[in-house]
Amino acid sequence: MECVIDSKKLSENLAYVASVAPKRSVKETLSMMKITTKGKSIEMKATDLVVELKTTISDVDVKKEGVCLVNASKLNSIVGSFNDKISLKQTAKNLVIKCGKSTFKLALGNPDEYVEICPEDKVIQSTKLETDAFANLIDNVSFAADTAMSDVTYSYDTILLDGEKDTLNCVALDGTRVSFGKIKCEKEISKFFRLFSPKVFTLLKKINRRQTHLELKEYKNILVFEVGNFSYSIRPVVGKMPDYQKVLTIPDGYHYVDIDRKELLRIVKQMLVISNIGYKSIWLLVEDGKLTVYTDVVDNNEARVEVNVVTNINSTFKMKLNAESLYDILKVIDCETVQLIFTGEEEPLHIKWEDYHYLIVPLMAL
Repeated sequence: MECVIDSKKLSENLAYVASVAPKRSVKETLSMMKITTKGKSIEMKATDLVVELKTTISDVDVKKEGVCLVNASKLNSIVGSFNDKISLKQTAKNLVIKCGKSTFKLALGNPDEYVEICPEDKVIQSTKLETDAFANLIDNVSFAADTAMSDVTYSYDTILLDGEKDTLNCVALDGTRVSFGKIKCEKEISKFFRLFSPKVFTLLKKINRRQTHLELKEYKNILVFEVGNFSYSIRPVVGKMPDYQKVLTIPDGYHYVDIDRKELLRIVKQMLVISNIGYKSIWLLVEDGKLTVYTDVVDNNEARVEVNVVTNINSTFKMKLNAESLYDILKVIDCETVQLIFTGEEEPLHIKWEDYHYLIVPLMAL
């Protein structure tokens, strides 16, 4: 394998692919990326056995076709320091990297030991999604799995992609809150249900939004996202999730409080300074057309803020919540006025915004 390529073009693609490969691993091969030169292109891919990220760079001066396996992190660090044409040449034991007067040699691995995740079977179905809408979906939903519990019955440490007809749903939960969002597909799809590790979505958040659309392909055991010259092959998690449609249903006769979102966000942020370190708890008290947000007394410290609101609650209503759960939701929604929907003092709090629906389970009063 031998080629010459612009350092900037290589660095931009290499850094992203290298981020998938673990820097340290019991199996050294997992820390490496597979590089293939063919025709006038170079293909790079890396995996952590859950996700495989692949990119292809065209218009490369390929001197000799070939395949090699090299440490992803080290190659990325070397290439990132150059700003001129780079020569990559494979020898019997090394990958030789040259740029100007600089020469580096990296030890090679055995390409046959690279574990492929890319599907070999036929595509079951595919559709196209607006890249920006999909990236926003991930941003606005996946945060609810960041503090996931892994020692409970259901898969609270996963995120669900659930598609049918012209809609793709995304659901995340951590045992105390649920976040739900949906976007439209350009082509109708049949029902599918796939659970994924949250770290997959950390990677997908970095997706290239300059590309207007991405393609979603479903295989038997793999889900593939293709956007621009990048391809993400993702292995689902085996597990189950509660009936989220049931818990997100709001019964008739609910109560609501309408309040300026930025004001409530500021208030909750202030409460987090005082609220209990373990539970980060705050109280919401609705009375006489006013919302009072306050904390329990913690080491003689307490906070209380009162604000006028629009509400249909005529009596006194009080609920104890995790402040961080509410704060996370208020950060991602983008509206002037937020509506807090209550169905009971010991029932979950609902917040709806456009195609998103959030739920927070109240803390039991001690």
